[in-house]
Amino acid sequence: ALEEFVEKNEPARKELGRIANTIIDAGKLEEYGTPRAQHYLQKWAKTYGRKDPGKKETRPEKQPAAPKSSDDRR
Repeated sequence: ALEEFVEKNEPARKELGRIANTIIDAGKLEEYGTPRAQHYLQKWAKTYGRKDPGKKETRPEKQPAAPKSSDDRR
């Protein structure tokens, strides 16, 4: 059901790939569920994850908030 959902939903597909790759890249795969669950995490990392396997994905850095003017402090 999850695979059917992400095939129709690009943001969910990208997020599933990102999450699976994060777990694998952190060396934590063995800590997640059963061997079958781990198989699916590997599959999803490969299928829905980054296109360049040598490149780790990073989230964009948050931009610092603009300083508030004295008018905004009321």
